[in-house]
Amino acid sequence: MNEIMNKLFEQYNFIKTWEENNRMFFVNADKSVVSYFILNFIDCSNISDDEADIKEELSKLEEEYVN
Repeated sequence: MNEIMNKLFEQYNFIKTWEENNRMFFVNADKSVVSYFILNFIDCSNISDDEADIKEELSKLEEEYVN
């Protein structure tokens, strides 16, 4: 999924400037455009067959946004 998101942002002229702690920051390559994105993600590849675990991870992600 990260690769897809990177390609999508790249198509719209965004550059990933940093990535850490499951977060990626994108800035528009055109200096005359002020536009930024922070993408927060979770890696569920090791629990992809367990719906309860995925829901728990999504709840954690939601909690980060709320706080």
